[in-house]
Amino acid sequence: MRCALALVHDASDGTPVLGLFGLRPECRATVKRILQQSDCGYPAAEDRHPCCRFVAASGRKSGAIRRAIHCVTRTATQQHLCAASHAVVDACSGDATNSCLPACGDGVANGGEQCDGTDAAACPGLCGTDCTCPHVVQTTVLTPSGAAPPHTPGSPGVTVTNAKLLAEFGGSSFSLNNATYTRFAMNRPAATPDAILVLVPGFEGGAGSFRILAENLITRALGDGLVLEVWGFDRRGHQLEDRAGLDVAETFLASQVALDWLYGAELGLPLHPALVAGPNRRAVFYDAQADVPFMATWTSLVFSRDIDAVVAGADAAVRNHNVFLGGHSAGTGFTARYASTDFDLTGSGPPEPGYGRLRGLVLLEGPGGSTAGAPLTADSLDRMIAKFDGGLYGAVRDNAGRCVDGTTACT
Repeated sequence: MRCALALVHDASDGTPVLGLFGLRPECRATVKRILQQSDCGYPAAEDRHPCCRFVAASGRKSGAIRRAIHCVTRTATQQHLCAASHAVVDACSGDATNSCLPACGDGVANGGEQCDGTDAAACPGLCGTDCTCPHVVQTTVLTPSGAAPPHTPGSPGVTVTNAKLLAEFGGSSFSLNNATYTRFAMNRPAATPDAILVLVPGFEGGAGSFRILAENLITRALGDGLVLEVWGFDRRGHQLEDRAGLDVAETFLASQVALDWLYGAELGLPLHPALVAGPNRRAVFYDAQADVPFMATWTSLVFSRDIDAVVAGADAAVRNHNVFLGGHSAGTGFTARYASTDFDLTGSGPPEPGYGRLRGLVLLEGPGGSTAGAPLTADSLDRMIAKFDGGLYGAVRDNAGRCVDGTTACT
């Protein structure tokens, strides 16, 4: 019991642990008894587990933590080793022979379990230790991008001094020149995907927008004998969404922590103990002009190169180069722009079109477009390019018209 005694006293002293987990003093003795009859703190080598006993002569039923070699039925006493449970209170059923209660790991699929060990009619040979059949899981991945736009943290010659950026990233040695994606895939068995679909979200969307689609699409493909993965792309601005405190709130399923993280200062709340123990601050919110004007240099080419980093990762993981790129709503524009981008950025070699790196495009509810109308003049194109060559960054930073060098007023 010593392994948890300090925590029990901490939770029952009137100040909840991390401001979240409290224990009424009158319940302390009950929790201690539960811990005394649990395998908490015993080395695995001792092989101690709940042992449920029934003495036939007296009808007495009891339970204790015993070594497996000692928990065996004898002439007058039936004993049941409940190795799938950790506490006697969860193990002993109190039935006619005080047998083990159903639990994940006992080799019998019961209750809400999809399977249990070899009892896996729904997914033969693929039952997990959590008594579930294979299902879609997600993993978020950060990978370096080849794009290094000017003024952006991580680009050559850029030194970060903005206090908000330093607070979110914990110092100045970080880079925003990354591509982020969430990989949706079956958790088992491990297999090389037959195809990977990279999806770009629409306006105000993110990789999570594709979760339900991915779960249904991957499961449907598996039913047809194909291993499919869906990789949801997040634009690089996603890195500036300060979510550290929301991760803490999700871990503890505590909405109060999330409220404090986002709005605690405005509401006059003291910093929640769970946040004190974690990032020890509240969320950072950025002003486009004062804090992150470098985002103005994130052109269509920058995003195409970010997407290309994800496409390259997918191509290395998939069978037979079967990488497809898709987008939803505004994401279809990023998709089309990638397909039409020439990645020979030197201009001296053969063309390297984005579409050549893909098996196909998937456009979902796109805005459409047209090439109708008179083409732009060379002078108009030159002016547009000049505004992006430093001008747009200066315009955003100063909230005023700027051109070419970021300082000169545009005419």
